Amino acid sequence: MNSAAAHPHSWFSDPIWFIAVRCQNERNVAGLCSARITGVRAMITPPWALHVGKIFTSDSIEAYRHELEDLPASAIVCDLPPGTTCDWPAPWLLQERHTRWLQANDEAVFPELPKHRRKQLRKAEQTGLKISTCLEVKRVLSLHQQARERKSIASNHRTLEPLLQTILNSPYQSSFIVTDSEGNDVANALFLHDSDRTIYAFGGQKRSPQSSLATVMLIAEGIKAAQSLGHKIFDFGGSQDSGVDQFYREFGAKKVPRFRAIRVRPLYRLWLNLTRPDLFSSR
Repeated sequence: MNSAAAHPHSWFSDPIWFIAVRCQNERNVAGLCSARITGVRAMITPPWALHVGKIFTSDSIEAYRHELEDLPASAIVCDLPPGTTCDWPAPWLLQERHTRWLQANDEAVFPELPKHRRKQLRKAEQTGLKISTCLEVKRVLSLHQQARERKSIASNHRTLEPLLQTILNSPYQSSFIVTDSEGNDVANALFLHDSDRTIYAFGGQKRSPQSSLATVMLIAEGIKAAQSLGHKIFDFGGSQDSGVDQFYREFGAKKVPRFRAIRVRPLYRLWLNLTRPDLFSSR
């Protein structure tokens, strides 16, 4: 089912991502986008990107910090890649989050799914669920928006649609959809293939008693796609929702920390503390 290829570097640092989300000046050398946060001039992780798409050593992460501090922005919000150690001093504020990784062995073979997940796969097939490749942006976008509306998560489909179309036009992805016995769309997942890992980046489901089974089918297919490319990491992308995080953990995925680094110039701290208190929380 999968005929994808691995991106030569990272999706999140690719110029086409910046163009698709209409970043001002297309992109910045630090891997950030120009933006406004409640009126304050800022540099941020590109919209919809999980991190800045760079690989850091202990030396290069410090050089990167100095590069960010030289940016002419009143606020900086930078998501560092998972597994990157970060202990930047004040006035940087570090929010520790996490993603989950399922890791393959030295032969790039992923572990067998847990018994209860295999049972769910059999049940999904028995109930008539079918999985196939899907490159139709309207179907992908519809399921994505339905999931976010149910959770009251803001999502601008006018911004997201061009990005999804750009991704679906690329060989560096795998997009699957699950339909029920009547041919109705139930759930979709879009996996990004970086140079060294596969990332569960976008997903959506309609409200259905079968959506959980469908998501298990999709993740299992994404893991197969990762293995076919020789990747040793399947990155679940991380979730702030404890229920979703538990769902990922039950695939055998281990917690991997990731940091969001935030720096606000003193003149704007009070305003942003009032209008965007999430930027000053511990996570």
